[in-house]
Amino acid sequence: IKDKNDKEKDWNSELIPKNIISKRYFSEKLETLEELDFKLQEITQKMEILEEENEGEDDLFAKVRNDSEKIAKPAISKRLKEIKNVSDLLNEEQLLTKYSLLMEKQTNLRTKIRLIQKKLDDDLRQKCSILSIQEIKDLVIDDKWLHILNNSINKEFEKIFNILAGRLLELENRYEKTLPEIENNVKLAAKEVDQHMKNMGFKW
Repeated sequence: IKDKNDKEKDWNSELIPKNIISKRYFSEKLETLEELDFKLQEITQKMEILEEENEGEDDLFAKVRNDSEKIAKPAISKRLKEIKNVSDLLNEEQLLTKYSLLMEKQTNLRTKIRLIQKKLDDDLRQKCSILSIQEIKDLVIDDKWLHILNNSINKEFEKIFNILAGRLLELENRYEKTLPEIENNVKLAAKEVDQHMKNMGFKW
């Protein structure tokens, strides 16, 4: 995969995609990446909540936003020096300190993720170059084709199940009342009709 300058920026294989090889041979690294990514999402969410809580006129981030309304880390450091030990600005100082720590954790996690992804990519390249014929067969048949087949079968089962569940619900609604209940309703309706006919002057 090349960029607009015709330089390689990534690689993959149509026959055996990288994710299939990763799951079989480098599952521990994938688990680590998932854990780090989950932590990163948690931190990002906390930062977003702090930003949402300080929107509008009482925005305590007002002094550290750039022209694009983004919170800038250098501006936070500068502002913290300006308001240090200023009692009237204690809330702002505490908020900026908290946000700054979250930004630092976010940066560290992104760096870790990037390094592990780079190492994983290097390991994948190395592994691909030494795959045996049998390993390739196992990856293609067991991990790729059978996985696709199982997914297709599960989707069909789910579709059939939903259709059957809908039919059962339809039948339940259609035959919700028992035969005696239906007969009783018919008798009551017949009596009402008879009464209406008598009121209109019909006799029999």
